[in-house]
Amino acid sequence: MRLRVFFSASYRKTAPWAGLAISVMLGLFYYWFAIANRYVVFLYEHLGAGPFQEPNYSRHWMAGLVASGALLSMYAFVGWCCVSLAAAFHKTYLLPSWQHVWLLSAPPVAIGIWAITTRCNFPTLPWPLSARCIIATWIGMALALWLADLIVQQTSEALWVILHGAGMVPILLLLRAVELPFYGLASPASAYLLGIAGLIVGVLWIAEAARLRLAWQKPPLNPLSIFCAGLGLSYVVLPFAHYLFLTPPNIRYISTAGNFFANSPVVQLLCWGIGTLVVFVINKKGNQEEKP
Repeated sequence: MRLRVFFSASYRKTAPWAGLAISVMLGLFYYWFAIANRYVVFLYEHLGAGPFQEPNYSRHWMAGLVASGALLSMYAFVGWCCVSLAAAFHKTYLLPSWQHVWLLSAPPVAIGIWAITTRCNFPTLPWPLSARCIIATWIGMALALWLADLIVQQTSEALWVILHGAGMVPILLLLRAVELPFYGLASPASAYLLGIAGLIVGVLWIAEAARLRLAWQKPPLNPLSIFCAGLGLSYVVLPFAHYLFLTPPNIRYISTAGNFFANSPVVQLLCWGIGTLVVFVINKKGNQEEKP
């Protein structure tokens, strides 16, 4: 009986927030795929490429990451309003676990995306591409909910995490330039220079952020939090910012994955691996410096 009461109370608290997540994600997907002009949103025929040819092919699943950026903004704003309103009445309000929100909202979002993308408007998506949309959305939602929860409930700590995670952005987005010569998009010298510069800037940024945190007499951050923040900034916040601010107001289009991800899976894994190594090495050094 007590277990049933616990889950019932937990569901009542989690359901409205899951409903918010579902509404934001499916609302945007329905607009992009069923209402808006797809030739604008996904730039069909841009540079002569068809809907299911690159670079347009990847724009469909990038929609999940862009929508996750909107979810991050909305969830953090509504959460902040709830917490502030409770504080005004001298009460405390805690958001439900973001993991529970994700678990409750993920199945309806997946079903909705599949129905919208494979049934609405023209051309409808083939199921493998619809599945990619769902997977990208699930990952983006997890990063968005985690970061929004951190911003609302641990604001000062969230600022430190974001500061450290920002150092991951040049590593993840610029180091992949080493593959450009293989596609004839840049000379080897300029590509390698850009990749090395991104790595150096990222290392120095994270190291300086870690040094600053120690100077404030705070313990080193969890390296996993820094890495996830870097992923969230690079693959959720920036695609959403690109959609809002770097596209013409009358032609809001979703960016191709090539602006954020490497074309080669090997190069992409290399970027993630090097980024992870940098975070863990700097974190380990910070732990050593913290010890008397």
